[in-house]
Amino acid sequence: MQISLENPDYRYICRGVSASGVRVNDREISSSFLLGPNVLVENWLLTDIGTPAPEAWEAVLALKPSLFILGTGDTQVFPAPKHTAFFLQRGIGFEVMNNAAAARTFNILAQEGRNVVAGFLISQCSTAPLAPCPVWERMYWDRKRARSVSPAAEWSVTEKIQMPAKASAIENRAGYS
Repeated sequence: MQISLENPDYRYICRGVSASGVRVNDREISSSFLLGPNVLVENWLLTDIGTPAPEAWEAVLALKPSLFILGTGDTQVFPAPKHTAFFLQRGIGFEVMNNAAAARTFNILAQEGRNVVAGFLISQCSTAPLAPCPVWERMYWDRKRARSVSPAAEWSVTEKIQMPAKASAIENRAGYS
């Protein structure tokens, strides 16, 4: 049996996604970028879905996609409806998903030979620890309890009174014994 390597007819593929970036081929890209099967545009102007600049959408249009996939970071965040309409009025499909889903979808569509472009938003909070992060992120990490603390040590007095010590106590309260 002869085994032969079949090279794809596209240049770029997503190999992995992390909080700090996306691995394209053998490179980790840690700033927002646009990706097509044969084109990579680094340092894309769009860094925050809440304030998209018209120039960022024009960069997507310059690549002439039939479908645009927007990866919004670790979680899926929908842009304002006017931005969705921007693409739909031009006959371009528009999908929004998190970066991991966007990478998987891009790879499948690129393998099918589709004219797809994916835009990946990379949070600068995750790539630079000293960058200003939203207050809720700082508060969340400050509230995390140490792993060495037993959950029972954090129960309030009321919880301790209501929490039966043994399964038989639960059955007694329920009237099964």
